[in-house]
Amino acid sequence: MIGRLLRTVVYKLGTSGLSFFIGILTAHLLTVGERGFYSSVGITLLLGNTFIEGYASFFNFGLNRLKLNRQHVVSTAVRHVILISSVSLLVLIIATPLAWKHPLGLQILFVLGALPFIVTFSYCSRLLQALNEIDLLNRLNLIQPATLIVGLIFLSGEIRRERRFPHAALTITLSMYLLSYLFAALIALIATRRKASVSLRPKRYEKISSLMMPYGHRVATQNLLTQLNYRGDFYMVEWLAGWKSAGWYGVAVSLSELLWQVSQSLSLIVYTGIASADHRDSMALTERTFRYSFWFLIVGGGLMYLAAPVVPVLYGHKFARSVPLFEILLIGTVAYGATGVLTQFFTDQLGKVKYPVYLQGWCVVVNLVTCWFLIPRLGMRGGAIASSAAYMMALILTIAYYRLQTKRPLLNLFIFDAADIMLLRRIFQGPATR
Repeated sequence: MIGRLLRTVVYKLGTSGLSFFIGILTAHLLTVGERGFYSSVGITLLLGNTFIEGYASFFNFGLNRLKLNRQHVVSTAVRHVILISSVSLLVLIIATPLAWKHPLGLQILFVLGALPFIVTFSYCSRLLQALNEIDLLNRLNLIQPATLIVGLIFLSGEIRRERRFPHAALTITLSMYLLSYLFAALIALIATRRKASVSLRPKRYEKISSLMMPYGHRVATQNLLTQLNYRGDFYMVEWLAGWKSAGWYGVAVSLSELLWQVSQSLSLIVYTGIASADHRDSMALTERTFRYSFWFLIVGGGLMYLAAPVVPVLYGHKFARSVPLFEILLIGTVAYGATGVLTQFFTDQLGKVKYPVYLQGWCVVVNLVTCWFLIPRLGMRGGAIASSAAYMMALILTIAYYRLQTKRPLLNLFIFDAADIMLLRRIFQGPATR
């Protein structure tokens, strides 16, 4: 487990490095306003995909908690992917002649075009997580950003030359973004089929559908509200302050969320364990993962705050206004980064899917209302303050609900015990001494 954890951390750091480099490339290839548009497309895609991915979350619950037949679950899920992809492509065909010349319409077209590939990749990822194939999943997660970087570097000269055509650079960049997900989805589909040893032939199993759909509805709603909580401030900045402000704000958001990569490594390692372990062991695993995630985020957030002045050097002086936003958003990123393992415990161990939905609903309301009040008065900083306030509220409410459900001392979530110290020693010792 230690070896897998370390490998996962390395892969996550690699993914973070690639994402960081993509941010730098797009900042230099696009204007501030175009960078805001680019961020908006990516965020909207993530919003739609995260909602749909809620149904794929049934893989873990169905296979590891309910012990359902793997082939039946996969065949039912394949039907969902085909249906979603077909509807998306049909709407794309109908909308293209009507929306091509309008900025918002162009955004919608790219979202519809990329959604089938992103959904396919997400379903494959969720199945591999449920099968505990973490090493393979880590490698697959590198494909899309690596492909995008190669494409952007290869096309960078062409992108710069096309400045004489309005938004040609943005269109080329977004097209490369779409193609990178197409390539990643194809590789993930082939690898997942081989590793899972199942057929991808779609087939309806009434028993599976009757379980998957209600579970998926709740998790999808929770995921949608989570993403609105993540991204509601961005949309409010875009709406109330314009594309250029969204460009500065989008850079700050993407930088602050790099902090989540290593804490997500811990959640990835325990993904199947929280669902499959008995209740007492699952609580212990949840608490240990929360402790590690929380303190890593505290330390990592402090280091990133100290490194904030480097942002204009790397991204260009035109993005200097992203720095104060980044510093404020780090507070919320630290607060919210550790809550995922608790909500996973609620859904996959306790089967209590409704609580995360209510939690995210309240947080979205706080985020949007605070944005509406502060952005006209403080500009982009108002959005960052609203986001961090909503994240802090989510952390407090999630911890309180965990205490209510488990009756466990809250200190268990924060204080290292003897087993933690022994494990940390093993991690930081050389291989020869383990």
